Amino acid sequence: MGCPNTIVPGLEESDKITRQNPGIVVKINKLDEEQIKQQEQNLRPFGVKSLYEKDEWRNRQIENKYSQNPELERLSQERIETVMPEVEGKRQFSMEEYNRTQPEWKRKVDELNPIRPIGKLPKTSSHKEMAMALDANKVKSGMVVTNRGMADNRHKFYIPNGTLVKTRLDIPAYKRFNTWVVSIKSTFLNGTKYGQTSHLKNVTFPVTEAERKAGMRIAAGDMPKSPYATMQGSWINTSTPSARAMASKALKSGEWVEIGMNPYRDVDFYRKDTGERIYSADEVIQIGPLVMAKNVK
Repeated sequence: MGCPNTIVPGLEESDKITRQNPGIVVKINKLDEEQIKQQEQNLRPFGVKSLYEKDEWRNRQIENKYSQNPELERLSQERIETVMPEVEGKRQFSMEEYNRTQPEWKRKVDELNPIRPIGKLPKTSSHKEMAMALDANKVKSGMVVTNRGMADNRHKFYIPNGTLVKTRLDIPAYKRFNTWVVSIKSTFLNGTKYGQTSHLKNVTFPVTEAERKAGMRIAAGDMPKSPYATMQGSWINTSTPSARAMASKALKSGEWVEIGMNPYRDVDFYRKDTGERIYSADEVIQIGPLVMAKNVK
């Protein structure tokens, strides 16, 4: 991660990164023996022996961001004052003003921060790395496996093919520890689960007016960066090696395009080759920050 844009469903990162001094940022504290025991029980199925191992790994991974492009931040704040003027001390979102100002806004963003495709397969995080990067409550919720025989319905869960799910990237894991984890929600699941990769069919990219408002506020620095946009589709149990092989072929295929989401650019998903908004796709493969979509509309 660095100056070139990294496209992420839910957030696109383009900040410079530098390391903090290791060993001083992440500490295990305010945990009693029972809490430590419980957290370690949740970590061990994924190969993490102790909280101290997790702590040391996190300190090695810690990365600190410089601010976004100052000119882009200034312009974004000016735009939010037009699209979300204050009325009696509260910002009111205007879809009409958003649509009116969007073409000129995209032109300015393209000048300051042009879209750059990833164009290659990124590293896939292991379950162990995911367990160390995710917050304790998320590790407790469990991870997804694509082989039914590996599921124990306590730490590892299997999602039947065709199940309607919503996926995005877990933002804290990659922002703090440069670890790419897919967040998966479904009425079939009890709580959010986490996966290495995702493969969806019959995909839509729904963005509500409330989510548009959130995207505007994030871009203007009016609220912290947080997930607000998801991909929705039918889950396909494709193993990580197979998903990587598919993505590798997709990068060379005219039927597939890289897609992304960046609230600084637009609150909708878009294709990276043209910048056009997209609303559906026949198929999507997600490998870390790389998201490939087939036959987008």
